[in-house]
Amino acid sequence: SQFPFPRSCSYAGFGRSHGGRPRAPTYKPGCIPCLGRMVHSSLFDFAPSPSSLKSDALSVARHVVDELGAERLLIHGESIGGMAAASAAKELSLRGAGGTGRGQYPSMLLCDRSFSNLLSTAERLVGSWTGPAISALVPTWNTDVANDFLSASCPKVAACDAADAIIADGASLKSGISLGTELHHGKTAGAGRIVSTPVEYRMSDHDDVGVTEGRIKSNGGVPVQVPAWPRDRRLGITEAFHFAACARRVGKVATTVKRRAAARGGRGGSSTGGGGSHDDEEGIEITELGLESGSHTPSSSAADTSPAAAEAHVTAAWKALACADGLTGSPLGAAVRDGHDCAVTWLCCALTFGGQVVAERAVRRLAGSGSPSSGLPQIAPSDFNSRPEGYSAAEGNDEGAVHPVPLPEVMVALREASDGLCGTASASAVPSLAHELRFCAGVLEYVVTRLSSERVAAESHRALNFHATIGGGEGEHTSVAAAGSERIVGRFFDLRCGHNNQYSAEEREHLREILGKVVDGNECSHQIV
Repeated sequence: SQFPFPRSCSYAGFGRSHGGRPRAPTYKPGCIPCLGRMVHSSLFDFAPSPSSLKSDALSVARHVVDELGAERLLIHGESIGGMAAASAAKELSLRGAGGTGRGQYPSMLLCDRSFSNLLSTAERLVGSWTGPAISALVPTWNTDVANDFLSASCPKVAACDAADAIIADGASLKSGISLGTELHHGKTAGAGRIVSTPVEYRMSDHDDVGVTEGRIKSNGGVPVQVPAWPRDRRLGITEAFHFAACARRVGKVATTVKRRAAARGGRGGSSTGGGGSHDDEEGIEITELGLESGSHTPSSSAADTSPAAAEAHVTAAWKALACADGLTGSPLGAAVRDGHDCAVTWLCCALTFGGQVVAERAVRRLAGSGSPSSGLPQIAPSDFNSRPEGYSAAEGNDEGAVHPVPLPEVMVALREASDGLCGTASASAVPSLAHELRFCAGVLEYVVTRLSSERVAAESHRALNFHATIGGGEGEHTSVAAAGSERIVGRFFDLRCGHNNQYSAEEREHLREILGKVVDGNECSHQIV
C-alpha cells in the first residue's frame, strides 16, 4: 500500500500555526491589545497543550483514512508524540475512522520511547516537587499515555529503553502499563510518579536493622507471605515493597562488608571503598559487584564458619541479586539504587512483559534446534538467559561489562548464601540476612514459576502475535479486532539506542519482524522501516 501525503503538518501553536482557531475579524494593533491577547491565550486558550496535540493527531489520522483513502494506518509517536499517537489510536479504535468503512481499527500503534504521564517524567527528571507544581499550574491537563495505550484495541507496541537519559525507566510507558495492570487493577492514573517508601521500611533502613526488626512492624505485625503461583494471580503492593526493602537491605550490608574488607586490605582505607558509583545517602554500590581479587570466596565446606566466609556469602548474594535480569532492560541493582518504588516497578515490569521476552526466546530456541514446534512452546530455564553464546562464568573478573544473571541462577545463589550464613552468623560480625535472602529468593521463584506456566506462556505467545491476551480461555486465539474495548497490554520492544538516536541495525531488523506480523507483504514493511 502507498501512503501519499503531499504536505507536512504542524501541531497547533508550533511555528506559524495559530492554534487551529480562526483569527479575530478585527485586529487591534498596539501594546495594550497585544498584552491582552497574550494573557487570554496563556490563561484561557493556551496552545500547544495535551488536548490540542491529541486533537491534531486524530484529525491527521482521520484525514489520511477518509480523504487519502489509506487502507492501512500505522500510527507512530516518539517521546511526547507517543501521547498524541496513543490518543489517536484509542479514538480510532473505539469510534471508528468515519463512514468510509475503512480503517475501523488502525493497523498498528507504535509508542516509541514515550512516557507514562508527564508528571512522572518531570518528577524523575527534575525533582519530586515538579509533579504538584504542574498539577497546580495546569490542573486540566490529561497526559495519561498508559491509559490511552491500554484503551486502544488495535495491535500495539511499546518500545522503551531502560537507559533512556530523558525519560527515566520508572516513568516510561512500559512502567506505567506494568504498575497499572499488576498493582492497581488496570488504573494507570499517576503510575510512575515518585512514591514515598512505607514508614516501617524507612525506619528499619535508618536504624540499620533487618527489615523485620524495625521499631514499626510491617503489615501490622503480620508476617508478609511470599506470593505463590497459581494462588496469587497478581502481586500485592505489600509484597512488592517488602521485596524492595529486602533487596535494599542485602545491598546495604554487602556494601558495608566490602568497604570493611577494603579497609582491612589497605586498599584506600576510605569509607567509600572501591571508587565505584554509589548512593551517597544510603551507601549502596552497584557497579563494583565482583569479588575483589584475593578476597575470600564462599567455601563448599560446612565447617568454614569464619567471618571472612560469611562476608564472602553476603558479597556473592548481592552480586547475583544486583545483576538479576529483569527481562525488560534493567538489572535489579540499578532499580534498588534509585529507591524502593523503582525496585517495585522493576518487579512489575518483569511480571507484565517478561513473559513475552521468555516466550520469544523459547520460539527461537526451538527454531534453532530444527525441531518442529506443535502448539505453544514449553518454557525452559535456559530461556531466562540473555547472555551471549560462549559466555564464561569468569567474565566477572575481566574489565568488560558484566552480563545480567538469569533469575533461576539468582535464586540458587541466594539460597546457597542463606544456607552458608546459617553456619557462620554466630561467628561473624555480619548482620543476619536470613529473612531477606529467603524472601527475595521466594519472590524470584514466583516470577519464574508464573512466567513459565502454561497460562502465561499462552498469553505471551498471543501478545507476540498480536492476539488478545485478556478474556480468552486456555487455547483460544481471539483477534485484537474482535476483542473490542478489552484493555490489552500490547507487545514490548526492548531498545538500546537512547532517547533521540536512530535504531541500531539489529533493532531495525526486529522492528521489521514485528511489522511483518501486522502488514502483509514485504514491500510495505520495507517502506515503513
